[in-house]
Amino acid sequence: TAAPPSPAPKTEVALFDCEYGYNHWEMMWSLHKQEWCCEHRRFGCASTTTAAAASTPSAARHAAASSTATAAAKTTKRRAVAEDASSTRATTSTTAPSTTPASTPTPAPTTPVRTTLAAITKAAPTPAPTPQPAGMKPCDAVCSIQGATYSCSARIAWAASHQFQDRPAAGACEAAHALVVAQCSASCAACSQQASLGACLVGAGLVL
Repeated sequence: TAAPPSPAPKTEVALFDCEYGYNHWEMMWSLHKQEWCCEHRRFGCASTTTAAAASTPSAARHAAASSTATAAAKTTKRRAVAEDASSTRATTSTTAPSTTPASTPTPAPTTPVRTTLAAITKAAPTPAPTPQPAGMKPCDAVCSIQGATYSCSARIAWAASHQFQDRPAAGACEAAHALVVAQCSASCAACSQQASLGACLVGAGLVL
């Protein structure tokens, strides 16, 4: 029987870069990094570093100088790479053609089919089909717009049946009353919604 294959050696994952900041590890490294680098890389061990420095001062000075020179060389190399990358980006942004697509104009919104009260209030009203004589009641007062003279109640009934016919009966009369009062405020302000409701329903043909 063949022996089982030996397991593959485990690759240790380095949690920290123990060379970075080694010259000032006592001030720069966290406690966790000091413990890990000391255990796995023998870097940053306070007791061994002190002992080694005390026993071999010349070697310690040499190692410190070598480490300082290595760190300075790495810093110089990183700075040169960064400057080169910055210069490349600046050149590319200057010479490369723009890939930003041309902006497409936003189409103007279409006018909704349903007529709003605000739009009708601003527009010139269409005269009511059946004029009624002026009387003593507030809703019988007449209102003249662009040469067309009709009573407040007639205008309300016509607006309810022609401009707000898609609404329920009471809602159509309410909207028509607000419209006529806005258009004929001098003549129809005294015509209340309650007083005009009955004539509106009958005149607009919303009830028998």
